[in-house]
Amino acid sequence: MSPTIRDVAQRAGVGIATVSRALRGSGSVSAGTRERILRAAAELNFTPSRLGVSLAEGRHAANGVVFPSLSGPYYAEVLLGYEEVASELGRSVIILSTQGRHAVLDQVRDLAGRVDGMVVFGRTAPADLIAELVAGGKPTVLLTRTPVAGADVVTSENATSARLMAEHLLGHGYRRFAFLGGPSGGADVDERWSGVVAALSDAGVPAPLGVPVEPYGPP
Repeated sequence: MSPTIRDVAQRAGVGIATVSRALRGSGSVSAGTRERILRAAAELNFTPSRLGVSLAEGRHAANGVVFPSLSGPYYAEVLLGYEEVASELGRSVIILSTQGRHAVLDQVRDLAGRVDGMVVFGRTAPADLIAELVAGGKPTVLLTRTPVAGADVVTSENATSARLMAEHLLGHGYRRFAFLGGPSGGADVDERWSGVVAALSDAGVPAPLGVPVEPYGPP
């Protein structure tokens, strides 16, 4: 039978979690203790598995991602990039697509209980649920949505970039504008709309025509 992390802990005279931290190179383990653990692991010819280390520390070695849809190039690019980095860090990714689902709130809560951290995209989960996750100690990152206290946010300078684009077109003499997406198309779209409208207003040009655009994927 192959040696386990428990065998290493017993041989080194420490707890399983201490062995896990030492094998990961955590600074919370003294040099003497780490040396004793590494020597015990070598004597037992022990090779740690990510799963075993995670279980020993009460972690899942997985992150949850809540997305509105898995269709369309934008969502696919974001997910592929996230999974690539997660894989490099030895993490797995569990994806929850909310499109067409019922009882989404319960499913988000269930996912949160099976992962170490959550990424929530856009308006897939309401602010009170995100606040609930944060209050429960679940590390949570928001993508392209308005901030919620306690959660980190990754977003773009939507209003500024949209304003600069509108000013560029104004500088070339254009005076009639259409905006693909229109207001109330989501947090990012709303900010871009406001940036364009502000630039046109400063130039004395009427607000653009808002053209609603269907989201990626089936209705």
